[in-house]
Amino acid sequence: LPRAFGLSGSLMAVFFPRTLTLLAFLGTTSAASLAGQVCTQGEVSSVVINVHSIFDTDPSSDSGAIPWFYNLANGVHADTNESFLRSELLFGVGDCFDPFLVGESERLLRRLSFISRVDVSTVRQSDGSMEVAFDTWDRWTLQVNVRMSFEEGFEFNGGDVTEKNLLG
Repeated sequence: LPRAFGLSGSLMAVFFPRTLTLLAFLGTTSAASLAGQVCTQGEVSSVVINVHSIFDTDPSSDSGAIPWFYNLANGVHADTNESFLRSELLFGVGDCFDPFLVGESERLLRRLSFISRVDVSTVRQSDGSMEVAFDTWDRWTLQVNVRMSFEEGFEFNGGDVTEKNLLG
């Protein structure tokens, strides 16, 4: 194939690392497995995703308001699916740990309109691998709109309920 495009073997050797980088960036497989490299910062041994409800209903914390209301609100809200958040990450278990990809994954999660807050932590394991944990807090996505008018007295014109994160 290189000869068909007029490339010599030495030119192909120059482009080979760039090709591996491009293939890894496109997600075909990890860069380490393509190039046979050793992960200098260790492999990702696990990715933990903790999805937190909107309101903290822990009885030990002083929420300062009516706890039943917060429990009701959390019950009505559809929590974000862990599998969806995992699909947004730029790395997975078995990939080389790359702080840049962890930071970019955090940025992508923060940009989701139904996520209020994201915290990331990394822990080096005894075998040299890294555990990466994402804690996310949902944003309130249930919207209730009531339409009414006061032209000739009070008149209810309808309403609607919209959930922007219905299936999580």
